[in-house]
Amino acid sequence: MVSVECIQCGKTFTTKDVRSKLCSAECTRLRNNALARGRTDIAVEEKRTPKICIHCGKEFIPTGKRNISRAKYCSPRCRINHNGQMAYEKKRPPAPEPRACSVCGSVFTPHYSHPDAITCSVKCNSVMQRAKQTQVRIIELSKERVCAKCGDVFTPPKANQVYCSYSCRYEAKKEQTRKRHAMIPEDIIKAKNAQSRWGGNWYKALERDGFKCVICSSISGLNVHHIDANGEKRKGKYTKNNTSLDNLMTLCTQCHKDIHGILLTKKDGAWRVKGDIFEKLGLSGTIQIVED
Repeated sequence: MVSVECIQCGKTFTTKDVRSKLCSAECTRLRNNALARGRTDIAVEEKRTPKICIHCGKEFIPTGKRNISRAKYCSPRCRINHNGQMAYEKKRPPAPEPRACSVCGSVFTPHYSHPDAITCSVKCNSVMQRAKQTQVRIIELSKERVCAKCGDVFTPPKANQVYCSYSCRYEAKKEQTRKRHAMIPEDIIKAKNAQSRWGGNWYKALERDGFKCVICSSISGLNVHHIDANGEKRKGKYTKNNTSLDNLMTLCTQCHKDIHGILLTKKDGAWRVKGDIFEKLGLSGTIQIVED
């Protein structure tokens, strides 16, 4: 009896036959399978020679262990594309017959994807489409239409015209604007107009004076008064009123009327100035008018 080490699992076992190298039938099976795989790998490597892809023409070396000698494609994508192309060519329709272009008259062969083409190029097709649009426009302009505003029948000079005249178009646009403005709340419109009046100085004058009359401190019926008294007068075409912030003051409606209600009278040969605003301001005395 001799002790031998198994060449498969490395286990030491006792045997009578000095030629034994495997300890069990399982190790024998595993050893035979390993040898078989090794011989297969050697054969596969011998068959792994460079080939040419039949789809893209690229040189490649087959990978894997099965069907190496029958490899035709360098990748699965080339195989799918080649098979699809072959299937399409079997069902591909016959090539169209040559014909003359309907625009320039040159003879051309249409592409198989557009067998019914009647123009030879994109340029000729654009010319044909413009001619069709012109013809359609001429037909449309020859038809009479009903004005969308007044209902009169007219022949339009333009293809997209829906009103018979400029006045009807103007009135329709005004009506649309009124409807659109009617949907906006009135307080928002007033606030927007107030903040933009006189370049924004109208609202700034109210803010500066604390939204109250500078004479009686009333907070109702406020007006913005021009100190130089030219705000209520219409200036010429190329002149403007002085709407600077320094020329504006906040007054209530009654005080505004009192300022504009000052009277100049003559009594006993003397000119006198009368008005309720002087009583509110606590002014009394004589005003002398100096003549230049």
